[in-house]
Amino acid sequence: MRESASGGRAMRRAAQGLATGLCAAVIVSGCATKKDLKQLRDEVVLMQVRQDSLFREMQRQNRMLLDTLRSSFSMQLDAQGQTSHRFQELGQQVTRTEEVLVQLQTLVAELMDRLNRPVPTAAGNPASPGGGAREASEAYEMGMAKMREESWAAARFAFETVVNQFHDDPLAADAQFQLAETFVAEGDTARALAEFDKVEASWPRSPRAPGALLRAGIVAEASGDRAAARTYYERVRQLYPNSDEERIARQGLTRLRG
Repeated sequence: MRESASGGRAMRRAAQGLATGLCAAVIVSGCATKKDLKQLRDEVVLMQVRQDSLFREMQRQNRMLLDTLRSSFSMQLDAQGQTSHRFQELGQQVTRTEEVLVQLQTLVAELMDRLNRPVPTAAGNPASPGGGAREASEAYEMGMAKMREESWAAARFAFETVVNQFHDDPLAADAQFQLAETFVAEGDTARALAEFDKVEASWPRSPRAPGALLRAGIVAEASGDRAAARTYYERVRQLYPNSDEERIARQGLTRLRG
Protein backbone atom coordinates (compact mmCIF):
# COMPACT_ATOMS: atom_id res chain seq x y z
CA MET A 1 0.00 0.00 0.00
CA ARG A 2 2.88 2.38 0.61
CA GLU A 3 4.02 1.78 -2.96
CA SER A 4 0.52 2.34 -4.33
CA ALA A 5 0.15 5.58 -2.37
CA SER A 6 3.53 6.75 -3.64
CA GLY A 7 2.53 5.96 -7.20
CA GLY A 8 -0.75 7.83 -6.76
CA ARG A 9 1.07 10.90 -5.46
CA ALA A 10 3.50 10.80 -8.37
CA MET A 11 0.64 10.59 -10.87
CA ARG A 12 -1.19 13.45 -9.19
CA ARG A 13 1.97 15.59 -9.28
CA ALA A 14 2.30 14.86 -13.00
CA ALA A 15 -1.31 15.84 -13.60
CA GLN A 16 -0.95 19.03 -11.58
CA GLY A 17 2.24 19.92 -13.45
CA LEU A 18 0.44 19.51 -16.74
CA ALA A 19 -2.40 21.71 -15.47
CA THR A 20 0.10 24.42 -14.54
CA GLY A 21 1.55 24.32 -18.04
CA LEU A 22 -1.91 24.64 -19.53
CA CYS A 23 -2.63 27.66 -17.35
CA ALA A 24 0.57 29.27 -18.61
CA ALA A 25 -0.48 28.63 -22.19
CA VAL A 26 -3.85 30.28 -21.60
CA ILE A 27 -2.22 33.48 -20.38
CA VAL A 28 0.45 33.61 -23.06
CA SER A 29 -2.08 33.01 -25.83
CA GLY A 30 -3.83 36.29 -25.00
CA CYS A 31 -1.21 38.29 -26.95
CA ALA A 32 0.00 35.71 -29.47
CA THR A 33 -0.09 35.85 -33.29
CA LYS A 34 -2.11 33.45 -35.40
CA LYS A 35 1.04 31.45 -36.12
CA ASP A 36 1.78 31.25 -32.40
CA LEU A 37 -1.77 30.10 -31.71
CA LYS A 38 -1.51 27.36 -34.34
CA GLN A 39 1.66 26.09 -32.69
CA LEU A 40 -0.02 26.32 -29.30
CA ARG A 41 -3.02 24.35 -30.54
CA ASP A 42 -0.67 21.63 -31.72
CA GLU A 43 0.92 21.57 -28.27
CA VAL A 44 -2.48 21.35 -26.61
CA VAL A 45 -3.42 18.40 -28.81
CA LEU A 46 -0.20 16.72 -27.70
CA MET A 47 -1.06 17.53 -24.08
CA GLN A 48 -4.46 15.92 -24.56
CA VAL A 49 -2.77 12.79 -25.89
CA ARG A 50 -0.50 12.75 -22.85
CA GLN A 51 -3.49 13.32 -20.59
CA ASP A 52 -5.32 10.35 -22.12
CA SER A 53 -2.19 8.24 -21.74
CA LEU A 54 -1.91 9.31 -18.10
CA PHE A 55 -5.56 8.40 -17.55
CA ARG A 56 -5.08 4.96 -19.04
CA GLU A 57 -1.94 4.39 -16.97
CA MET A 58 -3.81 5.37 -13.80
CA GLN A 59 -6.62 2.99 -14.67
CA ARG A 60 -4.12 0.19 -15.34
CA GLN A 61 -2.32 0.72 -12.03
CA ASN A 62 -5.58 0.90 -10.10
CA ARG A 63 -6.73 -2.39 -11.66
CA MET A 64 -3.41 -3.97 -10.75
CA LEU A 65 -3.76 -2.75 -7.17
CA LEU A 66 -7.26 -4.16 -6.89
CA ASP A 67 -6.19 -7.50 -8.36
CA THR A 68 -3.26 -7.67 -5.95
CA LEU A 69 -5.46 -6.92 -2.97
CA ARG A 70 -8.09 -9.45 -4.01
CA SER A 71 -5.46 -12.14 -4.33
CA SER A 72 -3.72 -11.23 -1.07
CA PHE A 73 -6.61 -10.59 1.29
CA SER A 74 -9.94 -12.16 2.00
CA MET A 75 -12.91 -9.88 1.44
CA GLN A 76 -14.15 -10.80 4.90
CA LEU A 77 -13.17 -8.57 7.80
CA ASP A 78 -10.33 -9.92 9.88
CA ALA A 79 -10.11 -9.44 13.61
CA GLN A 80 -8.58 -5.96 13.40
CA GLY A 81 -10.55 -4.81 10.37
CA GLN A 82 -7.29 -4.32 8.44
CA THR A 83 -8.63 -5.60 5.13
CA SER A 84 -11.55 -3.18 5.19
CA HIS A 85 -9.23 -0.31 6.09
CA ARG A 86 -6.90 -1.07 3.18
CA PHE A 87 -9.75 -1.14 0.71
CA GLN A 88 -11.02 2.15 2.08
CA GLU A 89 -7.59 3.71 1.52
CA LEU A 90 -7.53 2.40 -2.02
CA GLY A 91 -11.01 3.75 -2.67
CA GLN A 92 -9.96 7.18 -1.41
CA GLN A 93 -6.89 7.12 -3.65
CA VAL A 94 -8.99 6.25 -6.70
CA THR A 95 -11.41 9.07 -5.87
CA ARG A 96 -8.60 11.61 -5.58
CA THR A 97 -7.13 10.44 -8.86
CA GLU A 98 -10.46 10.83 -10.62
CA GLU A 99 -10.87 14.35 -9.19
CA VAL A 100 -7.47 15.38 -10.56
CA LEU A 101 -8.36 13.99 -13.97
CA VAL A 102 -11.70 15.84 -14.05
CA GLN A 103 -9.94 19.11 -13.21
CA LEU A 104 -7.36 18.47 -15.89
CA GLN A 105 -9.95 17.66 -18.52
CA THR A 106 -11.89 20.83 -17.65
CA LEU A 107 -8.77 22.93 -17.97
CA VAL A 108 -7.95 21.41 -21.36
CA ALA A 109 -11.49 22.19 -22.55
CA GLU A 110 -11.19 25.80 -21.37
CA LEU A 111 -7.86 26.18 -23.10
CA MET A 112 -9.15 24.80 -26.39
CA ASP A 113 -12.10 27.19 -26.23
CA ARG A 114 -9.72 30.09 -25.61
CA LEU A 115 -7.44 29.11 -28.48
CA ASN A 116 -10.34 28.85 -30.90
CA ARG A 117 -11.33 32.47 -30.37
CA PRO A 118 -10.22 34.96 -33.06
CA VAL A 119 -6.99 36.87 -32.51
CA PRO A 120 -7.95 40.51 -31.75
CA THR A 121 -4.91 42.12 -33.40
CA ALA A 122 -2.25 41.07 -35.89
CA ALA A 123 1.45 41.08 -35.11
CA GLY A 124 3.03 44.49 -35.53
CA ASN A 125 -0.26 46.40 -35.34
CA PRO A 126 -1.05 48.61 -32.37
CA ALA A 127 -3.33 47.00 -29.83
CA SER A 128 -6.83 48.31 -29.46
CA PRO A 129 -7.47 50.80 -26.64
CA GLY A 130 -7.78 49.04 -23.32
CA GLY A 131 -6.31 45.82 -24.71
CA GLY A 132 -3.52 45.71 -22.15
CA ALA A 133 -5.93 46.34 -19.31
CA ARG A 134 -8.17 43.55 -20.56
CA GLU A 135 -5.26 41.11 -20.76
CA ALA A 136 -4.11 42.11 -17.28
CA SER A 137 -7.61 41.57 -15.95
CA GLU A 138 -7.88 38.14 -17.60
CA ALA A 139 -4.54 37.04 -16.17
CA TYR A 140 -5.49 38.33 -12.72
CA GLU A 141 -8.84 36.55 -12.77
CA MET A 142 -7.10 33.36 -13.86
CA GLY A 143 -4.80 33.70 -10.85
CA MET A 144 -7.72 34.19 -8.47
CA ALA A 145 -9.49 31.17 -9.94
CA LYS A 146 -6.40 29.05 -9.34
CA MET A 147 -6.17 30.40 -5.78
CA ARG A 148 -9.70 29.16 -5.13
CA GLU A 149 -8.63 25.76 -6.48
CA GLU A 150 -5.53 25.87 -4.23
CA SER A 151 -3.32 25.49 -7.31
CA TRP A 152 -0.65 27.76 -5.89
CA ALA A 153 1.99 27.39 -8.63
CA ALA A 154 -0.53 28.06 -11.39
CA ALA A 155 -1.92 31.07 -9.51
CA ARG A 156 1.59 32.41 -8.99
CA PHE A 157 2.34 32.18 -12.71
CA ALA A 158 -0.78 34.18 -13.51
CA PHE A 159 0.03 36.90 -10.96
CA GLU A 160 3.65 37.08 -12.14
CA THR A 161 2.34 37.66 -15.65
CA VAL A 162 0.38 40.70 -14.47
CA VAL A 163 3.32 42.06 -12.49
CA ASN A 164 5.93 41.56 -15.22
CA GLN A 165 3.93 42.38 -18.35
CA PHE A 166 1.49 44.99 -16.98
CA HIS A 167 3.52 46.64 -14.25
CA ASP A 168 1.73 50.00 -14.63
CA ASP A 169 -1.75 48.51 -14.58
CA PRO A 170 -3.79 49.22 -11.41
CA LEU A 171 -4.10 45.46 -10.92
CA ALA A 172 -0.33 44.96 -10.71
CA ALA A 173 -0.13 45.81 -7.01
CA ASP A 174 -3.07 43.51 -6.29
CA ALA A 175 -1.37 40.74 -8.26
CA GLN A 176 1.86 41.19 -6.28
CA PHE A 177 -0.12 41.00 -3.03
CA GLN A 178 -1.86 37.79 -4.10
CA LEU A 179 1.46 36.36 -5.30
CA ALA A 180 2.75 36.79 -1.75
CA GLU A 181 -0.37 35.04 -0.46
CA THR A 182 0.46 31.93 -2.49
CA PHE A 183 3.66 31.57 -0.46
CA VAL A 184 1.69 32.08 2.77
CA ALA A 185 -0.57 29.23 1.68
CA GLU A 186 2.46 27.02 1.04
CA GLY A 187 3.98 27.84 4.43
CA ASP A 188 7.00 29.68 2.98
CA THR A 189 6.96 32.63 5.37
CA ALA A 190 10.32 34.13 4.36
CA ARG A 191 9.39 34.27 0.67
CA ALA A 192 5.92 35.58 1.49
CA LEU A 193 7.36 38.49 3.49
CA ALA A 194 9.77 39.33 0.68
CA GLU A 195 6.92 39.42 -1.82
CA PHE A 196 4.73 41.56 0.44
CA ASP A 197 7.64 44.01 0.72
CA LYS A 198 7.60 44.44 -3.06
CA VAL A 199 4.07 45.87 -3.00
CA GLU A 200 5.13 48.89 -0.94
CA ALA A 201 8.47 49.17 -2.74
CA SER A 202 6.99 49.22 -6.26
CA TRP A 203 3.55 50.77 -5.67
CA PRO A 204 3.86 52.88 -2.49
CA ARG A 205 0.76 54.93 -3.34
CA SER A 206 -1.42 51.95 -4.10
CA PRO A 207 -4.24 51.17 -1.66
CA ARG A 208 -2.65 47.73 -1.43
CA ALA A 209 0.64 49.04 -0.01
CA PRO A 210 -0.37 49.58 3.64
CA GLY A 211 -2.37 46.36 3.56
CA ALA A 212 0.65 44.44 2.29
CA LEU A 213 2.85 45.70 5.15
CA LEU A 214 0.13 44.97 7.67
CA ARG A 215 -0.41 41.49 6.27
CA ALA A 216 3.35 40.87 6.40
CA GLY A 217 3.31 41.83 10.08
CA ILE A 218 0.43 39.47 10.81
CA VAL A 219 2.12 36.60 8.96
CA ALA A 220 5.41 37.25 10.76
CA GLU A 221 3.66 37.36 14.13
CA ALA A 222 1.81 34.12 13.40
CA SER A 223 5.10 32.43 12.52
CA GLY A 224 6.62 33.49 15.86
CA ASP A 225 8.95 36.17 14.44
CA ARG A 226 7.96 38.96 16.80
CA ALA A 227 10.84 41.21 15.77
CA ALA A 228 9.86 41.14 12.10
CA ALA A 229 6.21 41.65 13.01
CA ARG A 230 7.09 44.69 15.10
CA THR A 231 9.11 46.14 12.21
CA TYR A 232 6.25 45.76 9.75
CA TYR A 233 3.71 47.27 12.15
CA GLU A 234 6.04 50.24 12.76
CA ARG A 235 6.41 50.77 9.00
CA VAL A 236 2.65 50.93 8.63
CA ARG A 237 2.47 53.55 11.39
CA GLN A 238 5.24 55.65 9.89
CA LEU A 239 4.33 55.43 6.21
CA TYR A 240 0.53 55.35 6.37
CA PRO A 241 -0.63 57.32 9.43
CA ASN A 242 -4.37 57.80 10.00
CA SER A 243 -5.20 54.78 7.83
CA ASP A 244 -7.32 51.82 8.88
CA GLU A 245 -4.21 49.68 8.55
CA GLU A 246 -2.33 51.98 10.92
CA ARG A 247 -5.01 51.50 13.58
CA ILE A 248 -4.73 47.72 13.30
CA ALA A 249 -0.92 47.96 13.32
CA ARG A 250 -1.06 49.87 16.60
CA GLN A 251 -3.14 47.08 18.07
CA GLY A 252 -0.51 44.61 16.87
CA LEU A 253 2.25 46.58 18.57
CA THR A 254 0.26 46.67 21.79
CA ARG A 255 -0.24 42.92 21.55
CA LEU A 256 3.48 42.35 21.05
CA ARG A 257 4.33 44.44 24.10
CA GLY A 258 1.90 42.46 26.22
